[in-house]
Amino acid sequence: RLTEEGALEYKSLEERRFGVQTAFGVMYLGVAVILLLSAVWMGLWFANRLAQPIRLLIGAAKKVSDGDLDVQVSVKASQGELSSLANTFNNMTHQLSDQRRELLETNAQIDRRRKFTEAVLAGVTAGVIGLDRSGKINLVNRSAKSILGKEDGDIVGSQLEDVIPELREFSTKAARPGS
Repeated sequence: RLTEEGALEYKSLEERRFGVQTAFGVMYLGVAVILLLSAVWMGLWFANRLAQPIRLLIGAAKKVSDGDLDVQVSVKASQGELSSLANTFNNMTHQLSDQRRELLETNAQIDRRRKFTEAVLAGVTAGVIGLDRSGKINLVNRSAKSILGKEDGDIVGSQLEDVIPELREFSTKAARPGS
């Protein structure tokens, strides 16, 4: 009788074995999915944290390409090489900003000098023509335009010999070193 009860209990356990195995499998799968999702979430969080300074640098570079030279990138010193890169970028934008300011100041000064020269030449009754080192005309006053009977656009940028062929020999002598 004990043997029969043992055999019945064994059959009963045998029949329930599949259900228990299924329950353990589902629990194992649930834990595995939770661990997998946690690992993915941690990986994304770490990647975001790592990529954030690079995104800031890219955004700042875009602003610089649009003309905003006053942009600065703030990166924590604990970020190692990215911090060094951000500091270099900030130094570069600072230098570009300074150079741009100096260039604008220089251009304004050149423009003031040009206007002053033109104002002085406008009051001169003699014809005055300015040349660059290669012999191209870069400045003509009103009297010279009147004498030549040409407009500014026809004269400025042309070679002196092309506008006044009579001065070809003079221009050639003046271009020789030591003359």
